[in-house]
Amino acid sequence: MSQKNLFIYFEIQSTLNYVRHCLIQIGFHIVSTVYKPFHLRSSWKLRSSDLLDHSTDSLGFHIGCFLLKHDLELQDHAETHDAFHVLTGYNTSSLEEIGMQFWLHGNGKRSFPLYSAMAAGLLLYPDKFRYLMDCQYLGQRSRPIHHLNYLELLQEPMDSLRIQNQIFTHKLLNLNYEN
Repeated sequence: MSQKNLFIYFEIQSTLNYVRHCLIQIGFHIVSTVYKPFHLRSSWKLRSSDLLDHSTDSLGFHIGCFLLKHDLELQDHAETHDAFHVLTGYNTSSLEEIGMQFWLHGNGKRSFPLYSAMAAGLLLYPDKFRYLMDCQYLGQRSRPIHHLNYLELLQEPMDSLRIQNQIFTHKLLNLNYEN
């Protein structure tokens, strides 16, 4: 393959990845906006900075650090989503967000946003099918965590929560996947 053809190939790949990322971000925004009025959970009424007041080994502190690292703030009625990120080790990239949804589905969670993310993942990331199926499998191997009251668990040591719930993810098991 000539240098020119290689350059064109990488430009096409880069553009496709950017478009895929944008479509997923737009989809997440639409689904979360539509779904927000249907949330039955009460809000934690906390800010990210409040979580940093917890002990350094606690789930609350780790959620606060996660939010600070990614320049995010807790979203009312969707605070457990950040707890899922911290406990399962999935990051905020589009692929890892979708991977976490596959993990949660394998773990027993069922919701409209979850199914929307899974559909988007299958449609826009066909090349990552094996990764997504592995995420779902690892969620099946873990004890169900989607129903826990995370507001009550903010003081609990994060490592003991992971061990107690036998949480398995690709990062915790050191499985490598290219994004």
